[in-house]
This record gives sequence, C-alpha cells and structure tokens, in this order.
Amino acid sequence: PNNITVRVCNATQEDVIRGVDDALEAIGKLDFDALCALVVSCGARKWILKEHMHEEISRVFNHYKKSFPLIGFPSFGEMGPIRNPDKSYTPVYFHNVSYVIVLIGV
Repeated sequence: PNNITVRVCNATQEDVIRGVDDALEAIGKLDFDALCALVVSCGARKWILKEHMHEEISRVFNHYKKSFPLIGFPSFGEMGPIRNPDKSYTPVYFHNVSYVIVLIGV
C-alpha cells in the first residue's frame, strides 16, 4: 500500500559485528599470512552500527595482531547465490547488510 514503511533487515548491532567475527574465524583457519585486504561493506551496516562502524576494521587488525594495508568501499544491494552444504549453489538472492573481506598474501 501507499505510504507504508517496510524494513528489509532486522539485524542488530550485535548481529552485524558477529558476522565480522564469523568471517574472521572462518578465514583464520587457513594457513595464510595476510599482507593486505579489501573490505566491501553494505551501506546498511553503517545505519545499523552508527558510532560503532570502526569495529569492522579494528576487528580485522585485532584478529591478525598486526596492521597491513586495507582498502574498502560501501556497497548497496548485494546479490548472489548461497553455497549449500553439498557445495552446490542456490538461485541468486538479494542480500542485505553484507560484509566481504578479501585477503591477499602468502
């Protein structure tokens, strides 16, 4: 209907930060020395995190216990499939409040 507000995300600040921790935990299991990183952060994360936005980046450096070059940019309206446990993929879905970290290293 006209003049109705719809919220497409119900994530809390804790949910959003937990997503960063989950991503870092998953890549932390790799035998890999990060030399630099690229972070793509959904613009909606800024609305949710507000004054805690810096935690997305500080948690990366705290996890690796060192600093390295890092660049990033906001995105808005991420789309893609989800990987199933059997390694197949779902159809493409709209994602919201996404956080992508790409590490380059040895």
